[in-house]
Amino acid sequence: MKIPAERPGFFVQHILKWTESCAIMNPSEKWKREGELNMGIFDYISTFIVLVPVIVIVVLFVVKRGKYKNKSNAGAFFFENGCLVLNTGIPYPIPLEDIDHVELSYSPWELENRLSYSLGVKVLKRDGKKKWVYYKGYKTAKLATPYDMEAALKERGIRCVMVEE
Repeated sequence: MKIPAERPGFFVQHILKWTESCAIMNPSEKWKREGELNMGIFDYISTFIVLVPVIVIVVLFVVKRGKYKNKSNAGAFFFENGCLVLNTGIPYPIPLEDIDHVELSYSPWELENRLSYSLGVKVLKRDGKKKWVYYKGYKTAKLATPYDMEAALKERGIRCVMVEE
């Protein structure tokens, strides 16, 4: 089989090698090789079963993130609709009246000497439950440093405990 072009492309070369290898095979091997390209109904169903949970999770993620306006460039948390919203992959809102206090754990050395810093945000609710999130902070967010976060919390009447590690 000759290709009229002077030099066939990679894809054409691959197809030519595949068809030549099929011509050499006996009929049962050829059927197996052709089966590699043809998906049966079972293959479609198994692919569908695997992809449905992934698609559902992505849609839920987009819907949950879309509820909040202040999520981009907000830092570890932001305030919206009377809630402190922890800015995680899926935002976690906590009503302000349910919060006993917030602990911010950080390293002063890391904060002073690096462009990014690690921050632990622990929200303790009045009913004794805790919500802990880890945040990798950069000094470009609206609430850029733990001191900014502390000021924002105190402004809203929430007790804040700074924990230096």
